[in-house]
Amino acid sequence: MNVSLRHFIAFWFLLFSSFSLYSQAIVLETYQNTSLVHNFSSSPFAPQITEKPENGSARLLNLGNGQYDLVYDPGAGFIGADELEYSYWAPPSDYKRVTVYINVLPS
Repeated sequence: MNVSLRHFIAFWFLLFSSFSLYSQAIVLETYQNTSLVHNFSSSPFAPQITEKPENGSARLLNLGNGQYDLVYDPGAGFIGADELEYSYWAPPSDYKRVTVYINVLPS
């Protein structure tokens, strides 16, 4: 599937999935063998990776003051689509779930 078609599908998915009050979806891209970093806030409680990616690894880095980096590393030589899920604390009083769709492009 070419990149433009993936973007089109992701756009419609985001459009229709954004009506949920407790979940979000984002689409990110990186290149083969290149880490992806996504910054977000979670306060006063720490976020958690709730679903690990199948074709790479993910970790959360605490930057302090409620700021976190989600770091995704695609598997060696992997090209294609991957996804993961994390939850973060959003005021006033609940966790939000985020599904991250990742496109790993040839370098």
